[in-house]
Amino acid sequence: MTVAYGLLMVISEPPAALDEELNAWYDTEHIRDRMAVPGFLQAERFVSIYRPMRYLALYDLEAIDVLHGDAYLSGTGDGDSPWTKRIISLAKFTRIEAAQIAPGQSVTSAKGSRILLLVFAAADAVADQVIDGAETCWSSVEGAEWRVFGGRGAERGTLYVLVSGHLDLERHLAPEAFGRAFALLAHTETFCRIDRA
Repeated sequence: MTVAYGLLMVISEPPAALDEELNAWYDTEHIRDRMAVPGFLQAERFVSIYRPMRYLALYDLEAIDVLHGDAYLSGTGDGDSPWTKRIISLAKFTRIEAAQIAPGQSVTSAKGSRILLLVFAAADAVADQVIDGAETCWSSVEGAEWRVFGGRGAERGTLYVLVSGHLDLERHLAPEAFGRAFALLAHTETFCRIDRA
């Protein structure tokens, strides 16, 4: 049996005075430390197109259980560096754990300059409609790659669609493609890739 790839999504919103430091922390320490943990496959960062100083970090995982293993947990909490503790105490972070449910095992495209995030609340019962909708909207868009994830832990029941590409991805969002699942769409947001220093 194939284990579903996992995803850790972290949305960070620093105060203006911390913005430059937060980016330096991600680029020089935090991503390096996370990628040293066995089971972390890839890390990519993005900034919201319409909301400056709202960042999205995506960590692709071999499985969601990586986030509950000793290798990961030993580097969090008391194991955090002083710089990490400082950043966490000053910025707002939203952490989301999810497992990939479609279209198979794939990681965040390193080619796409944009990410469209769609959040469907309490949508487990219509997962097939969300998957069909994503496939209908973006499978024929040149350069676009889509994935659907099911939330875990506190986010259980929530579905996340991530679409990467170079174009205006929201333009291809067709409500009718999702059927009755579209009524559960709680949030959409477009992010632009941040190239690491």
